[in-house]
Amino acid sequence: MMQRMFLRIAGVALALGGVVVSLAWTPMTCVSSVPVCPTPFPGSAPCPPSVTSCSSDFVLLRIAIALASVGLGVVLAVLSSRTQSVQHS
Repeated sequence: MMQRMFLRIAGVALALGGVVVSLAWTPMTCVSSVPVCPTPFPGSAPCPPSVTSCSSDFVLLRIAIALASVGLGVVLAVLSSRTQSVQHS
């Protein structure tokens, strides 16, 4: 009985935890380009500011984490019901 309860709780916690992590985690890849600027002379134009661009290319990884955690949660829930039916037969 304790094993079934543990498997159910672990399955639900794993599924919810994985979905929450995949929704909350937003990894970003940022690249900063520093312009080549000669030493400013009196009266010369100032150096342009550096340009930083960020992108989030990890959408598929986040989806995979969510699907894997929900899948493992379902497997644990099915295992808990199978241990119940094996013990009664």
